[in-house]
Amino acid sequence: PPEVADQVLRAADSDGGGTLSFDEFCEAVVPLCAHTDRALRRVFDVFDSDGNGAIEQHELRTMLSKLGVLGAAGSEETEAKVDRMFKTADMDHSGGISFAEFARMIEEASG
Repeated sequence: PPEVADQVLRAADSDGGGTLSFDEFCEAVVPLCAHTDRALRRVFDVFDSDGNGAIEQHELRTMLSKLGVLGAAGSEETEAKVDRMFKTADMDHSGGISFAEFARMIEEASG
């Protein structure tokens, strides 16, 4: 339910800024997924909205925007942030973030 999602997002917003930084997002997701690949796979599948097995840049942008991790959609700063995240995560330069790359990105971001 949306109310539960709002509560989770407020709890994860450690600096009280009203939006989640990517680090805050990872800190919230990792404990939920730490014990099972299946849980992390569910998060991956939410990002992979077309179900093709990879998260494309537009899917990453869409999900991070919905989660409040990014600023205004379409802004130069937001696009640069998404571009950096995507290029860092897409280690094999395939044009999509695989599940293994996603898991590594979450693990590295959570410390």
